[in-house]
This record gives sequence, structure tokens and C-alpha cells, in this order.
Amino acid sequence: MDTKELIQFLLNQEKIKNGHEFDSMIFRDEPILKTARQVKNFTPKEIVEFRKQIRQSKLGKESEAYYFYHLGKQMENYEDDYFAINAFFHPTPTYQRMTDEDLRCYFGWRTKVRKNQVEFSSISFAYLYVYELLNQIGVTSPLDGYQKLTSFLEVMTSLHQTMVPLLKNWIEDYIIYYHLDPSLFKKNENSLSHHLLTLFEVSKASEKQIFEAIENLSTYPLKRTKIYQEHEKEVRQIIVKAYQVLDAHYAKKKRTSFFEKNFKKKIVRKVYFFKGALFYFKDNDYQPYYKNAITTYFYQNHQWYKESYEEKKSKELGYFCLTMEILLKPYFQMESNVILSHFSQEIIKKLKQVIESYFNVKRKKVIAIDTSQLASIRKQAQKTFDQLITEEEQKEEEVIEKKPQNETFVFHLTKDAFTFLSLLFNHKDYHSYAKEKKWMISLLVDEINEKCFDTFQDNILMIDDNDDVTIVEDYIKDLKGMLQHENT
Repeated sequence: MDTKELIQFLLNQEKIKNGHEFDSMIFRDEPILKTARQVKNFTPKEIVEFRKQIRQSKLGKESEAYYFYHLGKQMENYEDDYFAINAFFHPTPTYQRMTDEDLRCYFGWRTKVRKNQVEFSSISFAYLYVYELLNQIGVTSPLDGYQKLTSFLEVMTSLHQTMVPLLKNWIEDYIIYYHLDPSLFKKNENSLSHHLLTLFEVSKASEKQIFEAIENLSTYPLKRTKIYQEHEKEVRQIIVKAYQVLDAHYAKKKRTSFFEKNFKKKIVRKVYFFKGALFYFKDNDYQPYYKNAITTYFYQNHQWYKESYEEKKSKELGYFCLTMEILLKPYFQMESNVILSHFSQEIIKKLKQVIESYFNVKRKKVIAIDTSQLASIRKQAQKTFDQLITEEEQKEEEVIEKKPQNETFVFHLTKDAFTFLSLLFNHKDYHSYAKEKKWMISLLVDEINEKCFDTFQDNILMIDDNDDVTIVEDYIKDLKGMLQHENT
């Protein structure tokens, strides 16, 4: 048996064919095992090259934002599968401030984020990723960037909530800077800017929207008045109608609109986009951006500006609300001694016509009665009358000698109002007492101001949105004497 035959004979043996000994004799490609230290020290060639670019950028004279943008574009499509617990933190994270391991950790995390696998990591990584999106790094278009930013915002509300307010502001800046559709702005129906737009476009708004705008932009807290508390529906409808009438009147007869009477002219002020972010502003010839009918952004001499109405409450609108309250009081059997002086007699006449027209319509409403039910109604009425007579006779038998005590105080104040005024004057905790007695502080203030008006010809108390009340300094001395006399 020669050598070849011997080898063939051995290979045909079952024990050898199926044994581990035979398997170990066959050579094949196998992965090279590395220690943890070797893996950690391994740096991909892309990171090595990137580090060179970072070193060069530190020698340059351009802005940090400039180098961030260009370095980011270089690594825009880089992916990494590296993962490690990383504690990198910096208030303004940049590539230049990161070690090679920090960079690999970030790019590994970013790779997962782009696959919708957002994991909790360093908040600095989150900011760095947002900076990239703001600068159009890793996006196909401004709209794609907006969608990525809003998706990331949703995730950050649970992972890094502290960055949410900033991110919301940056997204609004992003829409303006990249001239995206204004419909992308999130509507905040409680913002002053939203209410301003409502009154500017009053013909497009509903009754509810107009009233809420008036209430939120007026310095006079109409909702806290007694007349509103007791007659909410009527007050809302009349106030809105009166505003619409004056708006139309000013548009037809006056040089300025009723809106501009209340909120003056537009003002222009500087704005700074992406405050707190690392953003590279390219010096372009930007076109004006029209956010809505009252707000425009424009670029001039290397600076962005915003042209709009000032977002603050209006004293003029406050006078309108106060005037309407005074005119309405007689229709609800409420006394009012306040003298109207802010508006012209022409305007007062128009406001009175609105009110009178409203109540005339209400008086003309026809009440339909089913005549077939009259007999039954008469029978029930007679039964009720008989019961009332019986009850009255029983009451007469129980003679009550005690008369109701109608206590009267200085200025004809009610007991509650007088007690409140005394607490206020003596610097006592009227908030707690009011809560205990279930008082509405605003209503007490209204009562005191109204009943003291004949004496002082002015309001003696001032109240703010937190129900904090102060006595007008000019009347403290007189009040002191009157209250001391009342208590003697």
C-alpha cells in the first residue's frame, strides 16, 4: 500500500471523519479575538482623519460656529456601532471638545437615533444632535429637518425635559429662518400674540374668541366683576357686539382703526434666532418672512428684525370694558355712580344703542302657549294658591317678635365688605379670612369702590390678577378717621 492509498484509507475511517480530531486539522478563516483594552484603543480611520481636521480648525480664525458647521458636514454620513457608558458634558458641546472615545460614543448613539432608536445618554449628545439639525447637517431639506426636530422634541419630553423649552423656541426660529409654511407654528390660544391677531381679524373670529381676546388683552378684569359673575351670557354677547360696532365705526369714520386706538402702531425690534445654540449664520440676502397679518420678520444690515404690535395689555381696551360695565348696570338693576368721561358722546351713544337693541330683541321674543293645556294650568294654580294661603295662616299663628337686623356701616357697606376693609387697613391676612368665609375678593373690592365713589370721586382700592389689594395712598388718612369713628 503506497502513501496515497494509506491517506485515503485513513480518511475513509468513520471515527476520523466524524471526530473532533479531524475537524481541528482543517484550516479556515476565523475572527481574531481582541481584549477589551485592544477594542477601546482601536480608532476607525474616519475618526483619525476627523481628529486631524479638528486640530487644524483650532488654528483657524473663523468662528466656532463656522468650524462646527464644516466639521459636521464632513461627518454627516458617518456611522459607528461603538457603545460605552459616557459621561461627556459641556454647556455648549462641540466636536473640538470631545475625545476620540467621546466622538465614537456620540456617533454610535446618533446612528441609533437616525434609526428611531433613541436611548438615554448624555444631554450634551442631545444638544449636539439638535445643533446638527438646526444647521442642516444630516437632513435632506429644511422641511425634513423640521420633522426630525419635532420628532426629537417628543422624545426629549421624557428623556431630557430641561431642554424642551429651548428646543421649542429653536423650532419656531427654524421655521422663520428657513421660510417654512407659517401653518407649522404650534397655535397657543392663550398667548397675547394669538389674541392680538384675533382682534386684528375680528371679522373672521367667533364670539367666544373675540371675548377671550378682549378679556386677556384688557387691563380691566371684566370676568371678576359682579355683573359678569351674575349675567355672564348677556355680558359676553353685548361686549362682543359693542366691540364689533366700534371696529366698523372707526374703520368708516376715523383715521385710525379701533384696533390701533387700543394697541397703537407697530413697533420694530431686533430679534436673535437660536439663542443658546451653536448656529452658523450664512450671510445671505434673506427675504422678509410674513408670519401672519400682524407679524413680519426681515433682515437688514446683518441683523434680523421683528415688526409687530407690542404684546401687552391695553389700557384703552380696559376703558372700553369699564365703560360697558357702567352702561350695563342699570339694565340689571345695579347702581353706578361713576361718571363716563373717557369716550366721546358719539361713542357713548353708539354703545347705548347696542345695549338697547340687545334688550329690545329679548323683549320681542314670543312665548308660545299650548291653549289645550289652559284648564289643567288653572286647576294646578288654584291648588298652589290654596296651599300658600294655608301656609300664611300658620305663620301668622307663630308670632315672631325678633326683627331682622340690617346692620349698616360706614359708606353703607355690607358687613362682609366692612370687615374686609378693616382687615386690609390693619394689614391682616384677608386672603385666608376670605377663603374661610368663601368671599370673592374682587366682588368686595367692586362694592367698596362703588359705594365710596360718592365720597372720594375715585376708586380707593386697587386689585391685581393675584387678588392682592392695596389702598390708594391719597385716601389712607381719610379712611383711617372714618374707620376709627365706626369702631367707637
